[in-house]
Amino acid sequence: MNKSKLSLSLVTSFIAAMAMSACSSVKSDPKAIVTFTGYNGETIEVITDDVYSSYLKTSSGITKFYDEMLRVLKFVFFSISAGLIEIGSFTVLNEYVKLSYWLCYLIALVLSVLWNFTLNRKFTFQSSNNVPVAMFKVFLYYLVFTPLSTILVKVLTDIGWNEYIVTILNMLINLVTEFIYQRYYVFKDSIDTKIVKV
Repeated sequence: MNKSKLSLSLVTSFIAAMAMSACSSVKSDPKAIVTFTGYNGETIEVITDDVYSSYLKTSSGITKFYDEMLRVLKFVFFSISAGLIEIGSFTVLNEYVKLSYWLCYLIALVLSVLWNFTLNRKFTFQSSNNVPVAMFKVFLYYLVFTPLSTILVKVLTDIGWNEYIVTILNMLINLVTEFIYQRYYVFKDSIDTKIVKV
């Protein structure tokens, strides 16, 4: 028995079990119509396919909500790990290699983007999307985000803001805008198309 017939049978059985206590008889026919006859002779016909469809929409809607919340949490988790890579590489380049701030920021950003893209594509969005196409779309995002964030970094550090606070602010802006961009543009039509083997 396939899943939909099994679920339809369960829903029909549930309705019948509830009705038995309030009805003198319950009959069903092959067209998925269940007739409830009350003790007073009044009858009510229920098309179980309609009940099942409503049930599917309700449970599916709840499931989609929880799936989307889990997707957001995964994205945040992987972004935090990418942030640690960005902060770690930024710190090494800034404190030990002594490169200029914007170059430290740029290299650290590239490393974190590669990490973040790989994990989010595979686990958060579970996309079977063409990798070069998806990566190019992410590149387009960073083609806009990087110059704007670099300008923001320069302006804020020039007026005396702490370099690490500016970097964290940039990472928060990046987290929100990149999730929206990837969710609704990069992986929009390919979400949950890849089977993840664990």
